[in-house]
Amino acid sequence: MRQTLFRLNDRGMALLITIMVISLLIGVTVQFNKTVRQDYFASRTQLDGEYLKGVARSGLSIGMALLEADGLENNFDSELDSWASLDDETLSTLFSGGTLALNITDHSGRLQINSLVARPEGGGEESSEETREILKRLLLSGTFSNIEEQQVVELIDALVDWLDTDERESDFGAEDSYYQSLSPPYEAANGPISSIEELLLVKGVDRELLFGNDISPGLADFITVYGDDGKININTAPRQLLQALHPQMSEELALTLEDYRSQELNRDNLENADWYRQVPAWPGDIELPDGLLSTKSVWFELESQGVFHDQRKRMSAVVVRDQDSKTVLVSKKSQ
Repeated sequence: MRQTLFRLNDRGMALLITIMVISLLIGVTVQFNKTVRQDYFASRTQLDGEYLKGVARSGLSIGMALLEADGLENNFDSELDSWASLDDETLSTLFSGGTLALNITDHSGRLQINSLVARPEGGGEESSEETREILKRLLLSGTFSNIEEQQVVELIDALVDWLDTDERESDFGAEDSYYQSLSPPYEAANGPISSIEELLLVKGVDRELLFGNDISPGLADFITVYGDDGKININTAPRQLLQALHPQMSEELALTLEDYRSQELNRDNLENADWYRQVPAWPGDIELPDGLLSTKSVWFELESQGVFHDQRKRMSAVVVRDQDSKTVLVSKKSQ
């Protein structure tokens, strides 16, 4: 009887040990499977990310190639060109996995902020004065919220002081004495602005004015830090900037110009910067500052995005197109 009980106890112990071992093996297997799956998805995510970087880089190369081809084909630029009317649906078919979105912005159609002061390579003091007047009208156009005329006067003086090389303070401007009193203190650039974000350092410029809000655009949508000749491409300038070109230019007239240049039948007329005179019912007493107008674009910003599943990779670049229509990369960054 006792031997029988011992045998039963041994069997029970063996069964218990077996169950424990099996449970342990199951736990180890589940954890191993979980770890393998995590490693797989992490590797897959990393692989997809690298693939999308390649897609985004390809987008920049495609954009640069489009600009070169257009420069060789045409001696002027407008929003009717192929680079300005890219078809996302066509780009989406270029890659078997993921899609490409590419946007090209013409910075030559914007107001060159560094041209607020005269430089040897620019158009002289008269050109700078005209540029300041255009900026003043743009700021007072109602495009930007919560800005009054006195603020605009102060802002333009501060911008001029930031850009010029002397320490003479304009009537409402600011030089080192002002900036050194801030916490933390810093110095005025006394030279060209190199990035749009640098404008946040200038007295009177805040983030909302520069980059806008949910309702209003920002000044950054109409100005550029690129270019040194002060010229604006009338074929690609935003409507608000067109309106600021002359004190008598109404919003309705600016919309008329915008509509005229968007029609394919007027493409050939856009080669010369005085095409606005051919617009029906154009007022004869309005003469735009021809010395500041051009129809040729040099500076462009490219934004490329690769999308696959729930992943996105963005890259942007600034390029300049030289006299031989070669596009040269100036800067590039991943976002």
